[in-house]
Order: sequence, then C-alpha cells, then structure tokens
Amino acid sequence: VKLRGQRLEIGEIEACILRVNGVTNCVVVKQTQEQTQQDFLVAFAQSSGSTDSESVRQLIMDECRRHLAGYMVPSVVKMMDQLP
Repeated sequence: VKLRGQRLEIGEIEACILRVNGVTNCVVVKQTQEQTQQDFLVAFAQSSGSTDSESVRQLIMDECRRHLAGYMVPSVVKMMDQLP
C-alpha cells in the first residue's frame, strides 16, 4: 500500500499491534476522507473480553509509535468486540 508517497507493508503494522497484550486479532486498512481526499490508516482491533478497550487502544498506539516509522502509525484505532 502507498500512503503519502511511502510504500508500507500492512502486515508489518498488524504484527506490531498483535504483540500488544490483550489484542487477539486486528486488521489495518487505508481509508480516504471524502472531504479532503486525504489518505490515512485505520486499525480495527479485537481484544479479549476481560480487558478495558480504551487502555488496550492506548497500548496499541504506544507500541506502534515505539516500533514503527511515523507514516506507518495508524491515525485511528477502533476496538471491536469481534471482527467480521
């Protein structure tokens, strides 16, 4: 996938997110904001039922910032009970 002129591997981002305790599954996709035509990354993550989704979301963002280049960090992390 290309984002802002950079080529990135979605699988690498997903692998980083899956290293976070409490994350059981995730999918990262590139989306485009219709009004501005800006592309950005969205991570959809599934956590185990016993963990607080807001704290897991914060852990995901911290882990991505620590281990990935800035252009690879998802702009949005959405926690889901179950991925389709």
